[in-house]
Amino acid sequence: MGNTNKENLSITKECMATALLMLMEEKPYDEISIQEITNRAGFSRMTYYRNYTCKEDIIVLYLLDRAGDFTEKLSGHKFSSLHELIVQVGLFIQSNFTFALAAVRIGQMERLMNELFSKLFSAFPEIPGNTENEYITSFYVGAVLGVFRKWFERNMEESVYEIADIICRLIDSNSAEKFTAYAGEENQGV
Repeated sequence: MGNTNKENLSITKECMATALLMLMEEKPYDEISIQEITNRAGFSRMTYYRNYTCKEDIIVLYLLDRAGDFTEKLSGHKFSSLHELIVQVGLFIQSNFTFALAAVRIGQMERLMNELFSKLFSAFPEIPGNTENEYITSFYVGAVLGVFRKWFERNMEESVYEIADIICRLIDSNSAEKFTAYAGEENQGV
C-alpha cells in the first residue's frame, strides 16, 4: 500500500473514531447508527463497510493502528534506560486515554488490552541466551503491562514518571541492565 493510501486510511480511521466519540457524548452508544457516524465523519457508508465489520471496530482498530505506529517508532529509538522506555509507553497510553475509555464504555476493553498488550510486548527487547531469560522477559513485560492496566483503571491518578519509578523499583537492577544492554546491541534501541 502506498504512503498516500496509508495516510488516507489513517485519516479515515481517525475521523470515524472521533465522530463516534463525539456521538457517544450526545447519546447512548447502542442508539448511534452507522449513518450518524459516517455523516459526522464526512464519509459514505461504503467507506465504513470497507474498513469495519462492526461499530466496535472503529475505536479498537483506531487504537491498534496507533499502537502499531508507536511500536514502530520505538523500534528505531535508542533508550538509555528501561525507565525511559517505560515512560514512553506510559505517555502513549496517556495520550490515548479518551479513546481507551470509549473502548471500556462499549465493552471492548478486554479485546483491546489483549491486542494492545501483544503489540506493546513486541516493543520490549527479549533477553537472549537461554530459556530462563525468555521467561524472565515474559514475566517482567507482563508485570509492566499489568501495572499500566491498573494505572488506567485508576484514571491515571499518578504521573507517567511516578508509574515508571514504581515499575523500575519492582524490576531488579540486573534484569533492567540486561534489557537496556540487549536493546542497545540488537537494534540500536528498543
